[in-house]
Amino acid sequence: MPCAESILGVALATNTASVNSQATYWKGEYFRKELSVDNTIAAVWNGITISALGETDVNSNVFVFKTADSFG
Repeated sequence: MPCAESILGVALATNTASVNSQATYWKGEYFRKELSVDNTIAAVWNGITISALGETDVNSNVFVFKTADSFG
């Protein structure tokens, strides 16, 4: 079962922000983007780039564990 990673941030509400060049959801000065991750076969090391108008880009990584095994 694939999962998602949630990217959260804060920026001036008058600016625009994107995560991996994708539009974000805003609430006041906070922004959020949910990125799909296919971690069904192996753990995933995702590169993240956050861009905001008039600001330096932020580059980071997110580690998502492999989907857990079912216990019986």
